[in-house]
Amino acid sequence: MFGTVVALYVLAVGINGLQLAGSPRWVDDLFYGLALLLAVALSQWEKRAKRRAGRERGRRDRRRGCPARRRPQERAAVVV
Repeated sequence: MFGTVVALYVLAVGINGLQLAGSPRWVDDLFYGLALLLAVALSQWEKRAKRRAGRERGRRDRRRGCPARRRPQERAAVVV
């Protein structure tokens, strides 16, 4: 929720700044497009970073001899 508010604020301020600077109308559309591309790129970067961190955690656990982590449903089935 907080990220959405920040994104809307950045877009509104950016567009208002461009309009006050007297830029042509197509520059507004270019700004929106570049903001969309940046948002998608950051989202993919974050997704890959989380996936990479999970793989590293798994490797570290295997080196320490820790058993593989189980999902909560699997744990319940083992206990019963």
